[in-house]
Amino acid sequence: MTQELSARESRHALSGFVQAIRDDDVASAVVIAVGRADGLSLTDTDTDRRWREAAEELSEDDVRVLGVHLITRHGARSLAA
Repeated sequence: MTQELSARESRHALSGFVQAIRDDDVASAVVIAVGRADGLSLTDTDTDRRWREAAEELSEDDVRVLGVHLITRHGARSLAA
């Protein structure tokens, strides 16, 4: 069983990545992929939603989030609001 991340942990996990993009004068948009070993169903927990919210909170006008997606060996699914 995997451990569910808190909103704070999700933001922390993405913060270094977003800062690196801010520091690069070229990149201005990202697509975030949340990987999971199995299944394309969104979790019953809030983990999937927290990843999307963390990406949106950390992005500002200088780093645009084009999308947040769940990626598994079965395919991909948007974690749209």
